[in-house]
Amino acid sequence: MRKTEYIYNTKGLYVEFHRVREGPNYFTVLYKYTSQGVTSVKEMKKILGPAKFLDSSKELYAWMEPLIALSEPKESLDMNLIKAEGFGPEAHDDDPTSNTKMVM
Repeated sequence: MRKTEYIYNTKGLYVEFHRVREGPNYFTVLYKYTSQGVTSVKEMKKILGPAKFLDSSKELYAWMEPLIALSEPKESLDMNLIKAEGFGPEAHDDDPTSNTKMVM
């Protein structure tokens, strides 16, 4: 896991991006002696409070937006393509358990 830090980190504000394999990507924010996990720009604005209108805050949001776009969910699976080219159980039309009987 590689951590991408915000290049304008100062003593009062520290932001670090965490890209994880499972679950949503998130930012660790250290601001005013508190630490919080953030997943969106809206949550960051809540943390910054009145400082959210500064030019430096707008640069921070511009840095966050492409990183948030990385964690957006991908397109759903194209089942027609999987049935045409796939080889696993999802590629077959019939259910393997539909034609079975229970033996007691």
